[in-house]
Amino acid sequence: MITKLRKVGNSRGVILPAPWRIILEAPVATRQGWFDGYSSKEDVSVWGDVAELDSTEEWEW
Repeated sequence: MITKLRKVGNSRGVILPAPWRIILEAPVATRQGWFDGYSSKEDVSVWGDVAELDSTEEWEW
């Protein structure tokens, strides 16, 4: 039986009929193929414009 998560209060849960056995598994392998075709040479730093702070430097508030 394939079912969906249902909202139960502030959480989500699975509603099952009483006589069923419970086997929960992900429908596909988690994060499968995330880095297929990844090239570090083409990677761009999103923090490139942010200056690094010296950790010994005091902050002024």
